[in-house]
Amino acid sequence: MEIEERPPLSNSEAKFYESQGIFLRPSGDGADRLVKDMFIARTLQAAERRTDNWGLLISEKREFLVSDDFSRTVLIPVSPTLYLVRGSDTTTLTDKDVIGLNEVVRESARNFCFARYLDRC
Repeated sequence: MEIEERPPLSNSEAKFYESQGIFLRPSGDGADRLVKDMFIARTLQAAERRTDNWGLLISEKREFLVSDDFSRTVLIPVSPTLYLVRGSDTTTLTDKDVIGLNEVVRESARNFCFARYLDRC
């Protein structure tokens, strides 16, 4: 399964955020929850313009990790066993698939990952 990366922040977007008093890292990452929420919304809006195909990734046994950085992937955690993902049909993943996806999430993290129960990931 391929996870598409979020496009980088354009110069005009960076200037807009700066005019609002929001200063971002060159990668477009923000430092606080409000800015992260704005980036999630921006990512969803950009994805909606490119495709209408959204699906759920479902795990029946294992839980998904959640990264502290949503800038590299368009994976939206819904619950410990559900991810909303762009460009995919709704799919129930095998344990092996969940372990692989959790590794992608772990590699995308800037500082940390979290889960309800790490031993179930």
